[in-house]
Amino acid sequence: MSLPHRLLAACAALAVLPGCVQDLALLHHWDDAPATPPTPPAVDPDTSDTAVPLATGTTEIAAGVWSTEVDATDAVAWVAVDLDGRGEQGPRDGSDWDVALRRYDVAVNGGASGDGGVEVLFVPDVSLTDLGTPPSSGFTTDAPDVPDDDDEEPEHAMADWYAYDSTSHVLTPHPGTWVIRSTRGRTWVLAFHSYYDDAGTSAVVTFHWTELTPRGTP
Repeated sequence: MSLPHRLLAACAALAVLPGCVQDLALLHHWDDAPATPPTPPAVDPDTSDTAVPLATGTTEIAAGVWSTEVDATDAVAWVAVDLDGRGEQGPRDGSDWDVALRRYDVAVNGGASGDGGVEVLFVPDVSLTDLGTPPSSGFTTDAPDVPDDDDEEPEHAMADWYAYDSTSHVLTPHPGTWVIRSTRGRTWVLAFHSYYDDAGTSAVVTFHWTELTPRGTP
């Protein structure tokens, strides 16, 4: 007989303390409880966006539209961004990233830069929320380095995302929207907002983004 059962029998036999039986019943319930609480199921960001908080550096600026700030000031290290993962940022050393930034360079996880199959297409002079139906052709990805250029970097599909003024030395995003087919087969649209933060620091890149065809939409 367990300790709670022995105490309950003794309490009943001696008829002491009016609340004894009820208290010991609670003790019996405690004795039957599992040793550790069950672990809650993990939330998959690919199936339940609304249950996953936005990553650090990302804020919602309108319903379903987010703004992400990336500190790309390091001249060597890339900062990778997972759009499917609600803007999660980290080193470019895994498979779950879509775009990566280093200063003014932008790589995509496809072709010569990764195995994620990411493809992009630029639509000029169209705002983020006015694109409408996803384009069906014209997508490209990062290509191998051209031997006769001045570096050994891949030819980045998003290399022309900005205009550079050689007089003022100011970098300005081209007006338009990038359509991005992500590593998980989703279609995002992204518009670069600024290459500078509020203090004027360069390579602190801000872009706005949303899903062009949300899941569940016919």
